[in-house]
Amino acid sequence: MNVCSIPAACTSTRPTGIGMTLLKALLGVAGRARTVFFAMVNRRTARKIQEMPDWQLADIGLTRQDMHDVLSRPVGTDPLVELADRARFNCRCIH
Repeated sequence: MNVCSIPAACTSTRPTGIGMTLLKALLGVAGRARTVFFAMVNRRTARKIQEMPDWQLADIGLTRQDMHDVLSRPVGTDPLVELADRARFNCRCIH
């Protein structure tokens, strides 16, 4: 006996209408929560980088002002992405 020979087993479980809208909203919220979570974890790492002496920051292409600017941004922004961009930019400007 095939599973689809039972009519109730063959009905679609894919959400439609309001169910699909709710699913999209929940996925959006979950995605944003994940982004904020990783941003907060990376913010902790950025604070550790901020503790480095100026000469070590300079070695990786950052300044104390870069650290201040990045860590003063809203909590939901990922500071390590911004720091990487700044380090690349600062290294390009030197050469």
